[in-house]
Amino acid sequence: MRRLALIAVFSLCASTGLFAQTLTVSTSGTYTASVPTSSWTAPSTPWTLSFNIARNPTVNSYVIGANFNAPVTNVAYTLNGNPVTVTPVSVTFYSASAGGLVLVQFASGGFAFNVYGGQAYANLESSPTILPGVYLETANNVIVGSTNYPIPTGTVTITATAGGPVTTPVPSSLLLMLVGLTLGTAYFTFRRFARV
Repeated sequence: MRRLALIAVFSLCASTGLFAQTLTVSTSGTYTASVPTSSWTAPSTPWTLSFNIARNPTVNSYVIGANFNAPVTNVAYTLNGNPVTVTPVSVTFYSASAGGLVLVQFASGGFAFNVYGGQAYANLESSPTILPGVYLETANNVIVGSTNYPIPTGTVTITATAGGPVTTPVPSSLLLMLVGLTLGTAYFTFRRFARV
């Protein structure tokens, strides 16, 4: 019985890495000549934005059928190749029916990216799963102050972060753990009756 308990604990611990994965979301482009000069923008200047998010994030808030807001880490923004310090206040992913992709708002006050395109997640907004892939932008705006400035569209890329655990969908992870427990139980039961 003690061995069975050890196998159960080992199976549970071994499968926990299958439940989570960190993804990197990135996009880039060049501002148009009409974008104003600010602490975060400059006319006709290249920029990049990236951040990390859990594949299955714990959402801060959501609206079923429309969007969810989730915490992110490792935010990196560059302007003309130079890092710019920004702190996101809010990162909201949108359903296809609400325009798709993501809105990133910064604590810097009056600075945000609103990127429209495909829906980058599955499941309900209350428990989403971010889907890795390359998403074409259908519209892309930078918000400076309270004014929207259209900027050229590109792509949003979502990839597994290097060094993160291998992803297996949660139902498969539970199935794998159940198979391990069943095989362990069968093995020890067989050994016990084989001794008699």
